[in-house]
Amino acid sequence: DFKGLYWLEKFVRDFPGGVLVVSHDRKFLDNTVTRILELDSTNHAFNQYVGGYSDYYAQKQKDLEKWEYLYEQQQKKKKKLELRLALKKQEAQVYDDPRKGKQVRAIEKRIEREVEDREIFQPKSQWKINRLSFSGQTNSGKLMVRVSGVSKRFSNRTILDDVDFEIRGKDHVLLRGENGSGKTTLIKIITGQLQPDSGTVKIGDNVHYGYFAQEHDILNHAKTALAEFSSTPGLKNPQTDPRKTLGAFLFRDNDVFKKVSQLSLGERVRLIFAKLTNQENELLILDEPTNHLDTMSREAIEKSLLDYSGALLIVSHDRYFLGKMKLNRIINLENGVVKEVYET
Repeated sequence: DFKGLYWLEKFVRDFPGGVLVVSHDRKFLDNTVTRILELDSTNHAFNQYVGGYSDYYAQKQKDLEKWEYLYEQQQKKKKKLELRLALKKQEAQVYDDPRKGKQVRAIEKRIEREVEDREIFQPKSQWKINRLSFSGQTNSGKLMVRVSGVSKRFSNRTILDDVDFEIRGKDHVLLRGENGSGKTTLIKIITGQLQPDSGTVKIGDNVHYGYFAQEHDILNHAKTALAEFSSTPGLKNPQTDPRKTLGAFLFRDNDVFKKVSQLSLGERVRLIFAKLTNQENELLILDEPTNHLDTMSREAIEKSLLDYSGALLIVSHDRYFLGKMKLNRIINLENGVVKEVYET
């Protein structure tokens, strides 16, 4: 939870020795590290950057732009020299002049010296999710969901106690609380996976919602990725080849025929987002949606959610992600009770 993250950050910052961290938590990296070592498997490179994640990301973009510019400049020079070489070879064949042969050899040596010996390879982009767009919109006053007097107990422990709140219009809401405070239980009650002991949940009239489950238990693990996607209710374009859609979410070739049970956690996350982005939903309920994703995929999902015109109910410990979501409300759960509702 957040308290644990803050404690760990302070521990790392105050540690008197060196610390080597492997993490996708961008805010944690911003707050703790002074240098980032990157293993770029796409371009077979090892890179070092000074600063935290934000410094790394900004410098990485500049480096890629410079690399692409230098590559293009070298390609222009190469084409110019090759064209000149071709003309000199033609002249050497037409004219019986030893100087023409010397000119040909001089240009060949120049190409070898200035291009081949210093060849710049075109930088490759890392595979990332593309054509990602969440569909669905609503007006500002429309009821999305109302939770009234919801309580839930497991054995002798009260998880939720008379919880009340509602979400309307384009609210972007964070449901916050310590581990075990009842966040996921409440989400499962809202989505109908659990029944409350008392109280009611009302989904607004004609409201369609999409749900990202933290444990990915909304997926049928016995199906293939292709069959699971194809069975998604309310697909926007059912006539589109689902393999093409899944390809945009990094499912390559025979990956689509893997059983869901055989998919990695990151692949399962991408499959859920493939389903959600191919529906029309006025409300998205996202329970730890960035877990198990690489930073490139997180950036892509964040960008798409910022363009989404519906309501959001989010549970997340990813502070970098939350900082981008333009939250206007924070519902705080403490010991199963809504203690405060913050307007931000």
